[in-house]
Amino acid sequence: MNKIDYFELCKNIIEKCESGHLNLYHDISKEALSSYLSSVDWKMLDDISFDREMLKVFALFKDAHTSYFIKHTELSHSVIFNQQHLYIKDNETWKRVVSINGKSVSDLAEQIVQMSNFETQPWKDCKIERGFQNGYFYQMLGITCPPLHFEVEGQTEIVEVNFLSDEEFEKKQSTKRANRTSYDFNLLDNNILYVRYSACRNDDNLSFEDFVKQIEIEIENRGISKYILDLRGNSGGNSEILNPFQDLVKEKHLDGVLLIDGKVFSSGRFAVARFKRYFNTLLIGEPTGGAAKSYGYTERSEVEDKKFCYSIRLWDFSEIFGYEGSIQPDVLIEKSITHIQNNSDPQLDYAINYLTKGEQL
Repeated sequence: MNKIDYFELCKNIIEKCESGHLNLYHDISKEALSSYLSSVDWKMLDDISFDREMLKVFALFKDAHTSYFIKHTELSHSVIFNQQHLYIKDNETWKRVVSINGKSVSDLAEQIVQMSNFETQPWKDCKIERGFQNGYFYQMLGITCPPLHFEVEGQTEIVEVNFLSDEEFEKKQSTKRANRTSYDFNLLDNNILYVRYSACRNDDNLSFEDFVKQIEIEIENRGISKYILDLRGNSGGNSEILNPFQDLVKEKHLDGVLLIDGKVFSSGRFAVARFKRYFNTLLIGEPTGGAAKSYGYTERSEVEDKKFCYSIRLWDFSEIFGYEGSIQPDVLIEKSITHIQNNSDPQLDYAINYLTKGEQL
């Protein structure tokens, strides 16, 4: 069996990106990239270490949309990265993790950063969280697993974490798909319309256009004039999906606020930009993962069995916000691990109080 020429494979992938990307070398020169590639001992790689090196290569392009795809291995426990700390959910309690298999969380996080493509601090944190959530990352980091041993702060306790089998993972994903909705709404106290918009895509059972028609009926029947549009966690999709709700807000002269966080990315930014541009809507929450100016709108490609994508457009909302980085909230309210543990939502609470009292608290 012939050994794979990983260097040639890497070059072919990069050439595909060069030919399709709008401006692949906007941040790094071709000479600097070549120098980095020369520093890698490609002959010593296997499939897992090749994936690790390709993630590092794609991280050099400083384009959060231009991505190299790896497999995902689901963990038996939920983990989150919140305010620079890693937490694991064990027996319904979030516990701060100090180390994993004897390696400190901070050291592991830095290694994940080297394999992550991002443009903003919030999206960097999201990529760290995704790394800790994916069992395959631990393999790329050289950790023998499973099980993983999560050492919890302040305790001698070790939480043992395993990987789900392919069958268990597919069953979990099927349940998620069956219960997943990209949007829903309900009426809060004081007749405030709350709309959750977690993905820019149409649901299978109800188009967003028909969804907005349902909202319009409620507005007319109940005399609703205020709304909360919750964009938190919306990492993108089709930016045009939201148009009917934007039109409804304009037509009915509704007054509202937007909730944003670090997981608002890609097409999720379009909603923030449009509502700020056309309605000067108050933004509540945390800075977005997507930047006000960034590359995007990707095309997927493949070389042999390696899949990746690259950006073919540049989106610029900097004239709306006056800067190019993360879109900043008008009212910064961070959600801590205590809020998450207690299922409390200070961002939503603030939005309700603001719309009720008509002034910033």
